[in-house]
Amino acid sequence: MPDVCVVVHAFIAPTATGNFDITDTRLGGRTPKAVLFFVTNHVAANDGSGTVHAKQSVGGTDGTRTFGVGFRGQDGVSNSLTSRRELSSVAILVQDSTNSTTYNCIAAFNSWLTNGVRMNFTTADVAYRVTAVFFAGDDLQAYLGLQNLGTGTSAIDITAPNFEPDAVFGWTSHGADASNNEVFYGMCFGIAINDGVPTQYATSVIAPSAEAENMAQIIWDNRIGGQKATGGTSVTYTLTAGTFDSQGFSITPSASAGSDDWLYLALSFGGKQFDLFPITTPTSTGVQSYTAPGFEPQFGFTVCTFLQAYNTGYFDGDVGSLGFGMFDDTEQWSPSTWASWFSGATHTSEALCQLRDFGLTAYDPEARSTTTGVRALRDAFTASGFDLDYTIVDGTARKGFGFALEINDAPPSPTGGSRAINFFN
Repeated sequence: MPDVCVVVHAFIAPTATGNFDITDTRLGGRTPKAVLFFVTNHVAANDGSGTVHAKQSVGGTDGTRTFGVGFRGQDGVSNSLTSRRELSSVAILVQDSTNSTTYNCIAAFNSWLTNGVRMNFTTADVAYRVTAVFFAGDDLQAYLGLQNLGTGTSAIDITAPNFEPDAVFGWTSHGADASNNEVFYGMCFGIAINDGVPTQYATSVIAPSAEAENMAQIIWDNRIGGQKATGGTSVTYTLTAGTFDSQGFSITPSASAGSDDWLYLALSFGGKQFDLFPITTPTSTGVQSYTAPGFEPQFGFTVCTFLQAYNTGYFDGDVGSLGFGMFDDTEQWSPSTWASWFSGATHTSEALCQLRDFGLTAYDPEARSTTTGVRALRDAFTASGFDLDYTIVDGTARKGFGFALEINDAPPSPTGGSRAINFFN
């Protein structure tokens, strides 16, 4: 039977530069083939509450190629001082909390290890909470790539993976390599699966600097990416995943993407079942079952927003919430940011973030609170999907999407690794 193992692992970033080993024995002696890192501005001192300044870093490596993006939005200022960055040699990049070009944390790939990875931290000023998602197994194929989208609208045939992917995770900060301290922050994250459609979902959030009224967001149920235009309901461009074949897959921009770089992780699961499906949050607390997969998963991944409908551009109070959730049968983490520039007559910015042990989050972007919005724990994996236990809900249903991967036939040891720490129990 196919051997594919995915492990979610949280650790605390070091505060000294140099090589740092991140390992987890639940990988069962396997050497990973890819890892994704998710980092916000959240630190241990703020467990249980929000951390000021909205920061998000998403990056990874396949051992040959390493890419990462990051954005920052300041809290409590009269204008939304924002920034975004992409680097083609680092997997973790967290900007500082001021309107500058300096960083609090930068890490690049050094080498694979049995049960983990060795990262080289060249900047290590803050002990951030970091969530890693390891992809391993004899039958897993992984390729981390960077595709410049150019300015045209023709299909782009991506053949670099040299295998037929089952799933593609794609993201961008709407810039090019080494773009720094731009006039807005932006993040788009999406997933497409090779199911003959292909099914695809994405969300894009954007906040221009010093333009308080024009923060905007959209969530699609038929695109792998794109860019929401600032203000109004329109979009700058969308990105549609098309044909999957033995070399890779295709994507098509709907309009000029302004030569944005788009990062992607292409994955083949060697025959394992997988699914991508919509999430509409309930309006009452309690356990909600997601049975769309139709199989028992080993790994779940969610993206949730505070938006009320798919394919509708928003530029008002519901915009600015970006919540990731990732979980296996042992750990669950939700690196999330939420921001708003509609607070009071002077448009003072509200920008916060958090990383907690949840499976899904979408905080109310106009509230300085971690107890408003939507929050759920991974309750259980089931024979047909997974259950989420909603402990906080909103009176209005909110939109997101979820991904699931079938359980491994030869489960690794249930014992956690040397750095697998549950910070909240």
